[in-house]
Amino acid sequence: MKKGITIIVCLLVGFLIGSHVDGVPKSIALSTYRIITDKESVGMLGTKEVVRPLSLNRKQTAFLLMDVWDIQKMVKNAQYYNNRFDKVTREKIVPLLDVVRKNRVFVIHAAHGEKEHPLVKQLPGEMNADNMDTETLTRILKARGIDTIIYSGFATNKCILFRPSGMLNMQPRGFRVILVKDATAAEEPEGAEWKKNVVIDMVESNVGPTTTAEYLRKALEEG
Repeated sequence: MKKGITIIVCLLVGFLIGSHVDGVPKSIALSTYRIITDKESVGMLGTKEVVRPLSLNRKQTAFLLMDVWDIQKMVKNAQYYNNRFDKVTREKIVPLLDVVRKNRVFVIHAAHGEKEHPLVKQLPGEMNADNMDTETLTRILKARGIDTIIYSGFATNKCILFRPSGMLNMQPRGFRVILVKDATAAEEPEGAEWKKNVVIDMVESNVGPTTTAEYLRKALEEG
């Protein structure tokens, strides 16, 4: 009887250890947004945005910082870019990056030769994908077992999509791509967000789901 109990306890302990990474659960349930076809919807072309849970494995997920530059020193003639990008960086990206790091999600920096914002400075063990072509990045990430890339950074309507490490290049190579839609901003006039919203609509319809900083924080911290 005691032997049987011991075996059961050992199996249970092994299961718990195997389902955790350094004390945190391997898998998380992330709430995500997608646009689906809905014949009953009165929205454009019979579509609607829905929220659905998505299961992710922390060891197979990367968090990518796209061109999170020290923007205040770069764009001198477009103060609204400075203010908007800096606000998103400080209020959304930096706190989210802290949660990502604490939960041991692999971090990728893609600043493309520019100086990163001092609050997202690369730490040991994180990847620098500056000027890395799509095929090289694909090979490295697949060798690490990464199958999901979560995107934050700038700009929604340009680099997030079109860089070698961008969503439109990585998704066709077999990666599940997710955009944190409130941890990004587009290049557009002050007070406007129509370019960003158009891209988000396109991404949710054709490329991959989106999520929010709060949804990702909750998923990582609560498992």
